This record gives sequence, structure tokens and C-alpha cells, in this order.
Amino acid sequence: MAFVQPPPPAPRAGARGLPGIGVLLLIQVVVELAILGYDLSQAGVHYLPIALGVPLDAQYFVPAPVMFTGLDTALVVASLVLAFAAFGRRPWARAGAVVACGLKGYIAATGLITLLIRDSDVLLDRGFAWTLLSATMVVNVLIALVVALVAVAGREPSTPVAGPYGNRPPLQSGWGVPHQPPAPAAGYQPPYPGQQPHTPPPPRQQPQHPPVDRPQQPAAEPGAAYAYPPPPPAPPAPPAQPPGLS
Repeated sequence: MAFVQPPPPAPRAGARGLPGIGVLLLIQVVVELAILGYDLSQAGVHYLPIALGVPLDAQYFVPAPVMFTGLDTALVVASLVLAFAAFGRRPWARAGAVVACGLKGYIAATGLITLLIRDSDVLLDRGFAWTLLSATMVVNVLIALVVALVAVAGREPSTPVAGPYGNRPPLQSGWGVPHQPPAPAAGYQPPYPGQQPHTPPPPRQQPQHPPVDRPQQPAAEPGAAYAYPPPPPAPPAPPAQPPGLS
């Protein structure tokens, strides 16, 4: 018995661009984890409550242009879930990635604008680590823009949804269809403008004959319907035999 290989599964509808979005989400997760690694290298494990969104002691805050906070923890978890969903070609991952990357991109853009306005003169004098941390904001802004562009470009045009009976041809006659006048008969010519339309002559009537007088039956006597029937007629007498034949 020969083994028949099953056909490959059909691709999911609306899955264009999702693997690229998954790669961008993983890049953003790597950038956020790099920022967390720098904060832990400066403040040690005491920075973990701050990273989880519970700042117990303010002395462990790391002076840097960016910090890993509780919001970043939530965004990292959401980005990982969306990245695996994008690799699995789930259409809903596109909208989730736009929201998550857009939020992080907005925060990074506002922080970058503030940094350029306030510390632009000493930005390069803070050291190599400070410059790299500042560059992560530019990376997050670019990721948000690229994810939005890929999501818009990957959307497929909407197709009309078939009804419960599929794409059937329109009905020609029957219930629910407007009445259409019948086609004109062969040889019929429409009237000219200003001419009265031709009307067929009325059908010829059959000549009517006068009623024939029929003789009337005599009226029965009263009580005839209840009388006895007349006796049957007597049978005829047998013929007489000639003499001498007895």
C-alpha cells in the first residue's frame, strides 16, 4: 500500500508581513533587556523592585537617559506574546504589535526630544554607555514606525462575504423578484411618437339563436308520486294449434 503524502496546509488569510513584525518585536525585547542589564550592573539586585514597578527605595535609581521600569516589564511580556503569535501567522498580532510598539515609540520620542533640548551640549561628554542608552530611544522610534508601515502594507483587501447559500446567480423569477412585463409578440412594432398604440379588435361573438319551443309535459296528478306502480302487462296467449295435430 503506497503512502500518500497529505497536501500542505493552506496559508492563513491576512498573514502577510507577520514574520517581519515578529522579528522587529524580538529586536525591541533585546533592546529592553540590554537596558535592564545596564541598570542591574549599576544598582545590583536591589533594582529588581523598580524593574517590576514597585520602587521600594529611591536610592537605587540609576541616573541614565532611559530606565527599565514596570511599564517596560509589561511591554516585554506583551512583545514576546505578540512575536510568537506573529510567527504563528495570527492576524490579530498585527494590531497588537502596532499598539505595543506605538506606545514604546511615543515614550522614547518624548524622552529623546527632552534629552536633545536639555542635555544636547553635554550628550557626548557623558561617556560611551550614556550615548548607547540614548541611541536605544532612536531604535525604539524606528521600530514603531517600521511596524506601523509593515502592518499597513500587509493588510489584504477585504472580500465580500458569501451568503449562507454561497455565491448563487440572481433569481430570474419567483417570490421577491419585481415583476417584469412580458416580451412583445413577434411582428409587433411600437407606435410612433404621437400615434395611438394599436389595440387588437374585440373577439367575434357567436350568433345567438332564438330558443326552441319544446312541448310541455302534462302535469302529474296530485299524489301520483305516492301511488302503487301499475300491474305488469299480461303475457300474450299462445297460438292456437290447428286441428289434427294433437
